[in-house]
Amino acid sequence: MSSIGSGASLAAGQQVDSQTVRRLAGAAPASPVSAEAQPSATNAAPALVTSTARDAGTMPVNAERVSQIKQAIQSGRYPVLPEKVSDALIAAGLLLQVRP
Repeated sequence: MSSIGSGASLAAGQQVDSQTVRRLAGAAPASPVSAEAQPSATNAAPALVTSTARDAGTMPVNAERVSQIKQAIQSGRYPVLPEKVSDALIAAGLLLQVRP
């Protein structure tokens, strides 16, 4: 007695091959495929999905001002204050945190 519908049933311990299952299900037999062509968990790379939700886009940069600052740093005229640098790094880190 079959538990689903009124199709063929199996006795306890009876083996069924894939051809029998396809025939009973009405499906055509699949063509043999090499193991290399079949996807597997070890060789299938996950699809990479990108999002523009957190993309800042292009930032306006004043190239002339950047070159002036570089020259001032190289010549020793630009005051580098560790307190200001550390405060700016901490502030930038806080701005980049993801909040629920």
